[in-house]
Amino acid sequence: MTGDAGPGGGDTYWAFISYSHGNTPFAAWLHRALETYRLPRHIRAENGDEQALPKRLFPVFRDRQELEAANDLGDRLREAIAASRCLIVICSPAAAKSRWVDEEIRYFRKVRPDGMVLAAIHSGEPHASAIPGREDEECLPRALRFAIAPDGELTDTPIEPLAADFRDGGDGKRLARLKLVAGILGVKLDRIVRRDAQRRHRRLAILASASVLGMIGTSLLAYTAVRARDEAQYQRAQADSLVEFMITDLKPRLEKVGRLDVLDSVGERALSYYEDQDQSDLDIDALGRKARALHLVGEVATLRGQTEQARRSFLEAARATGAALQDDPDNWQRVFDHSQSEFWVGYGFYEQADWPNAEVHLGQYRDLGRKLVELKPDDPTSKLEAASGELNLGVVYREVGQFDDALASFEEAERLYRLIEPKDRTTQSAIIQAISHAATTRAYAGDEAGAEKTRKRQIAQIDAIDDGMDRQFDRYRAIALDQLAGLRFGLGRMKEGCASLEQADRRWRELVALDPDNKTWAQDRDFHRAQQALCKWQAGGKAQAAADLRAISAKIAENDGKGTDEADEFYLTALAYAAGLGVAEPATLDIYTKREYAGDFEGLTANAPARATILIAIGDAAPKGSATQGKAWGQAARILTASRHRKVLERIQEQRLCRRTRGNGEFCSGEKAGVPASAFGGMFAE
Repeated sequence: MTGDAGPGGGDTYWAFISYSHGNTPFAAWLHRALETYRLPRHIRAENGDEQALPKRLFPVFRDRQELEAANDLGDRLREAIAASRCLIVICSPAAAKSRWVDEEIRYFRKVRPDGMVLAAIHSGEPHASAIPGREDEECLPRALRFAIAPDGELTDTPIEPLAADFRDGGDGKRLARLKLVAGILGVKLDRIVRRDAQRRHRRLAILASASVLGMIGTSLLAYTAVRARDEAQYQRAQADSLVEFMITDLKPRLEKVGRLDVLDSVGERALSYYEDQDQSDLDIDALGRKARALHLVGEVATLRGQTEQARRSFLEAARATGAALQDDPDNWQRVFDHSQSEFWVGYGFYEQADWPNAEVHLGQYRDLGRKLVELKPDDPTSKLEAASGELNLGVVYREVGQFDDALASFEEAERLYRLIEPKDRTTQSAIIQAISHAATTRAYAGDEAGAEKTRKRQIAQIDAIDDGMDRQFDRYRAIALDQLAGLRFGLGRMKEGCASLEQADRRWRELVALDPDNKTWAQDRDFHRAQQALCKWQAGGKAQAAADLRAISAKIAENDGKGTDEADEFYLTALAYAAGLGVAEPATLDIYTKREYAGDFEGLTANAPARATILIAIGDAAPKGSATQGKAWGQAARILTASRHRKVLERIQEQRLCRRTRGNGEFCSGEKAGVPASAFGGMFAE
């Protein structure tokens, strides 16, 4: 091979990095650390031909960077593995549990039986699976721990992979990286370590020798040293400024076009910049910037549905921002950074339906917002955070059924948002969200007419500010139209509801086509399609409607989220529609039943009517008077009794269950708001 032209010999890549996406920040750092490492010239010359070894290990394959535009991910990955000289496996407990990491190892050993497999130990403990009580610490995938037979199956013969230990107390980043370089090139480690050290020492020696050239040069040397120091500080400041731009000014611009891939890359690059440095050398400002990079990585992980990665990022950010705030409690930037950490940690508890802890952390977020206003009363960001604190507490109040408190919080939040001048994109989005939450709260409280009026006001607000270039505003409008359709269905105005869905449909198609990897947009569209199925059903297209609802609801088998996982919410809605219409797939109902009785859906307070609808259908299908029927209807009664919501679909299910149980239920007695006979076009009426 010559220079940086690649490994040669038919290989495209020097190495393929296999990793769990929970280790994405480290994988990004390692990728850059390998590709930018320059092999010492003398070790290249020692081989007899300086061109026999490369100047740099370029390129190295990492799937997130190389497969952005791939149409067939499986084929492209296999091609990349086959075209790589060696395989580097980032080892961690997450990697040990990853099916894909294990399959990549097996495939590499199949197509490259003589290829080198290197373990980069990031966290966990090798062979911990053999230690009772420590099995969860295992970091080596099974395909790294056991030999593979010629047919590709794992044997029970243990093997010991070549490893570089990046953990604290291990080899250290420098030596671990050199171990990987030596393994990739087939060079003895002591040679490369010795030559690398000589190169480092030679650079120091050049500076040292300058000081003994003569005393007469001391003034010039001092001047040069000061200039060098100043230049280094200037370069560091420039780099810090660039990172700050990436995670502040650039972030909203990328959000505007909805590109998660670019956003993720920005977060990873910024995080890698700080992880490359000695953490003890980072000052308070640098820790703050690192925390903001962690926030960005966590936000993108949240949008992608990578809950565990998001949680780790936010908790690590909270530790950094909390320490910085404790060091300087009246520093506005420290207060702001920690407020963002408290929000995201609180949001994690919200996702788990842990309302007490959600209220604690979101309450701290609100208090920190008030502190920002105290420190900088006229600052728009201070006002924005104070208003957002009210908004988020309002969401918690709504989930626990305190509707009046929730509406008061949302109204106060909207009032505070409208006081902010000038109104940038963030402020305009926040106003839209405050109105949206108020509309949802009115619907939960059983005030469909008030909710419809508020939802229309939200759409008018979006129309007033949208210039047609902001994808997030497109999403807000599409969601609002879907919600408006549901309200009109409940009020018995199916034709108007279906017209709202038609307006939303074009926007969903454009959004999903723009970013097919955006899991949040795809899930939002599934809810939209479930609503559309009701329109098809009423129009006579029952077969197509049934097929659509079955396809959407079947995704409940692919999702293992708990708490307030929005994916489950949407899939449950589709399954409830299918069950209510009598067209649910039995296999999907079986999966639902197992998850329902396992408690997976306990946090989905907003989905009480959907869960009750499904359980009533399960009871109806069971033998009359059987234990299965009693259990299903009993669970439905418990859900409806515990629910604090009064939505139309919920009131319909209460009436249906009361008929089946002959009024045996707390919700069967007393005055209840009626349900229009035309609600949902009468589709769910007995």
